[in-house]
Amino acid sequence: MIDKPNGVSLWSGKPAEANDILTLQTPRAEEIARAIWQRQHAALPAESLSYHTQWRDQSLPTRFWDEFLLDAHAVLLLLHEKHSDYRNARENGVNESSVLASSVADLPARHCARDGAP
Repeated sequence: MIDKPNGVSLWSGKPAEANDILTLQTPRAEEIARAIWQRQHAALPAESLSYHTQWRDQSLPTRFWDEFLLDAHAVLLLLHEKHSDYRNARENGVNESSVLASSVADLPARHCARDGAP
């Protein structure tokens, strides 16, 4: 195992030794939101009106930036749920790769059911 100061651990052994292949510190919602914005911003053409906009630019309404935070919270929720699924699988002796490879297509349905929506 190679441990890095930013909280990332990389597995460097044989497959039979792979208990924890990769562990990460959970990023803050603001970090994820900014990464989402940066990715979308990088795709803008240079002649776009928003091309020179900086992260959290005050000329844009707060609601605009809050949408990126909502996306970030969705990412964090997904990470939390996948971690819980993985941990439960390990505790129950279920094949972990099948848990990690499972589709997230049912995620919206699970959240709608939890929130009481159809």
